[in-house]
Amino acid sequence: MSDTQHQTNPQLESKAICDTIAIKAQQAALGLFPKASKETYDRHFVLFQRWCKDNNLCDDSYTSSTTHLAFFNDLKLGHNPTKTQYNPASIWTISSCVKKNLIIYHRFKEFSPQVTAWLKVRVLINDFQLSLCSYSS
Repeated sequence: MSDTQHQTNPQLESKAICDTIAIKAQQAALGLFPKASKETYDRHFVLFQRWCKDNNLCDDSYTSSTTHLAFFNDLKLGHNPTKTQYNPASIWTISSCVKKNLIIYHRFKEFSPQVTAWLKVRVLINDFQLSLCSYSS
C-alpha cells in the first residue's frame, strides 16, 4: 500500500469530531432543564414554534424582538395555535420557558428591553387590577 492510501481526509475527520462534540453538547444541554418541569418548557417552546410556523416565520426569526412582541401579544389576544387567551402570569411563565430554550438552542442572550418592559407592564397591570378588585370587595 502506498502512503497516500493510509492518509485520512482531514475535512472528514474534522466533521466527525464536530458531529461528536455537537452530540455531547446537545446531551449536556438537555440536563440544563429542571427534570420536573422539562415537559412544561418543551410544551411552551413548541407553542412558540407552532406560532412562528403559522405566521410563516423561519428559525432565524426566533431571536427577533419583533417576533417576541407579536407572539406575546397574540397570546394575550388569543391569536395563537391553542386559541387560548392567556393571562399575564401565564404569559410570563411561557416567556421564561421560551427564553431558556432560545438561550440553550439558538445562541440567544436575553429579551430586548422593549420586550421585557411589555412583559413587566402586563404583569404589573394585572397585579394592580387584582389588588383593586380584592380591595373593593
